[in-house]
Amino acid sequence: MTPSPAAEAVMEGWRAGRPAAALMGEFSAGKSSLLNLVLGDEGALPAGAVATNLPPVWMTCGPRPAARVLRRDGRLAPSSLDEVLEAADPEVLAVRLEHPAPALERIDLIDTPGISDPRRDAAALRFLTPYLDFVLWCTAAEQAWRRSEARFWQAMPAALRVRSHLVVTRMDLMASPRDRAKVLARLRAETARDFAAVLPLATPDAARAREGGDAALWASSGGEALEDALEAAVAAAEDAARRRADPTGPGPEAGTAGEDGEAGGEGRPLDVAALLSRRKNEQPWDHLERMNVQLTGQEGVSTSRRAVLAAIARPVPRDAADWPRAMVQLERELTDHARDAWHVLQDGPGPADPERQNRRLGGRDHVEH
Repeated sequence: MTPSPAAEAVMEGWRAGRPAAALMGEFSAGKSSLLNLVLGDEGALPAGAVATNLPPVWMTCGPRPAARVLRRDGRLAPSSLDEVLEAADPEVLAVRLEHPAPALERIDLIDTPGISDPRRDAAALRFLTPYLDFVLWCTAAEQAWRRSEARFWQAMPAALRVRSHLVVTRMDLMASPRDRAKVLARLRAETARDFAAVLPLATPDAARAREGGDAALWASSGGEALEDALEAAVAAAEDAARRRADPTGPGPEAGTAGEDGEAGGEGRPLDVAALLSRRKNEQPWDHLERMNVQLTGQEGVSTSRRAVLAAIARPVPRDAADWPRAMVQLERELTDHARDAWHVLQDGPGPADPERQNRRLGGRDHVEH
């Protein structure tokens, strides 16, 4: 569906308020469960909202649940999800749904219809891509990353793909550790150039862990890794939103010295080759740990970008299947950081800012440690 200029202006206004991310995937891939986990609300969307004729639901923070429909001609009208489902009006482009979930205070989340026909559905959802900072693509572990998923994803803009995450749902249904390892190794090999990270998730376990404050289960379920990845992605998107709103600042003015004593503007370039170069007899996991330390202390990198790079360079289990993937992804991120202005972000509020310090999605840590 092609939106009118008036509808595009409405969505641009929505996007100007805060960053936006979409949940995508085929039918029954666990998108609704993931959305409920992120929002901390099992009833965030009505049960009927999985119907095929429901348009994208653009969720934003509001004092109470309230919905409006955006028509292709740009008109907005109060409605409800039940009314949208019943009417099945092809002129409805999207539903704007306000919800009081704390996670929505920092980012809008867009729930999209399940994918059935890759070509048709990719064309139908392409209108959303200019307004997205990243995507959480859900793939079910039992049949992970089918050809139809890959075809759909390749139709999305490359700049969006590399900022997005592949969430492997239903990991709790794979009882064998060997099977889980094989699936993840295949996915990391097949999608290394199409996603920022592959995130295995046992959603029911993660939900129980967060509700009960079980830190060990939160980590083993994949909830902790998902939260870390979202935190880094949201922080980067917030910085990007600030730069869109005010391209001239904040940060050192061009031609003046920044904190590292060099000319300001976009920060000191990273020496990618030096960071990626392994020392003689240095084990891969030791190399990753050394890079983690170097990136964490890199003065020329913004807080949000440093979080992304450090998360990738975080020491991984000493396992031959993991470190090559981490190195490939890190090389791509470092190269993009050096070449693309989107990746070289200036800091807004620093770590000491009380509104930024130790913030997690939802405004608090989900699990007590």
